[in-house]
Amino acid sequence: MRNVSSVNMSSDYSAMKVKKVKIKEYVEMKLNMDFTRFCHSVESIIIDSANEELDKMGMKIVEKNDSCDIEIKLMFTDTDPDGEHSVMVKLVHKPSDTLISTFDINSNGGNGDDFREMFMNGLLKTGKTLGKKLCKIKSTTDSTK
Repeated sequence: MRNVSSVNMSSDYSAMKVKKVKIKEYVEMKLNMDFTRFCHSVESIIIDSANEELDKMGMKIVEKNDSCDIEIKLMFTDTDPDGEHSVMVKLVHKPSDTLISTFDINSNGGNGDDFREMFMNGLLKTGKTLGKKLCKIKSTTDSTK
């Protein structure tokens, strides 16, 4: 992570379910929303929120940039109808396919029935937590000689 100023991010929704329904079907049927648009919104919120924190370290998450050596892989593992969700994060050095770090982020949902609103609000916290964890990892690497 030393001298890294930008990282890529990819997301995997294959394990994500709401009330035992795969997220793609849930979004398309229950929310009446295009799944690709949903994924783009999720990723934009996380990236924007994380970048607010990462800016302090001179770093940022960029979408689809082949020149980045570091990739953040998000795997959404579970979510509730109230927006509570869990994400497994892997930080990988792309050229060597070496795992740098792995951690989980859990975000509480709301008290309502509006999955879309509660989930999207929770993503702001998820992005902020992601940014803080990456800052901590970068800070640790930068301080070692």
